[in-house]
Amino acid sequence: MLKYNITYQNAEEQKHRLEVFEENLKYINEANSDPTKTYQLGVNHLADMSAEDMRRLRSYKRISTKKATTFYDNNVTIDIPHSVDWRVRGAVTKVKDQGQCGSCWAFSAIGAIEGAHKIKTGRLVSLSEQELVDCDTVDQGCLGGYMERAFDYVIERGGITHKRQ
Repeated sequence: MLKYNITYQNAEEQKHRLEVFEENLKYINEANSDPTKTYQLGVNHLADMSAEDMRRLRSYKRISTKKATTFYDNNVTIDIPHSVDWRVRGAVTKVKDQGQCGSCWAFSAIGAIEGAHKIKTGRLVSLSEQELVDCDTVDQGCLGGYMERAFDYVIERGGITHKRQ
């Protein structure tokens, strides 16, 4: 609670959140002790939230879909590796947190653009998810959106703002 500056409305809520935290910590420890896992879990500011809390927190209003545009040629055959770890190749920025905003659409679009920019130019830059949330009027900000529409915004605008480091 101190580390993440978390407070609760009353003792009953604090007791409930402690129980949820203990369950989540048990899950974290079990997952981290599994040698077949390729990742490690950790405690963060969301560790006192249940799966249902997270669904409620991350949910957003459904909006109409747009037909996806195909940007590739189905007739081209190339040899590609079975897998690529873009983290190892330096094409992934630091972990970012959308907070309580339903902006996964913006974070996923920006992550894809950052990676594509690194692959094309050799430079990894952190770009602004916040610009998409605030300025992309086709999507719904913190209430949801679509990567494809975010890409359209960036293309129509001619770019996206770099984050200040």
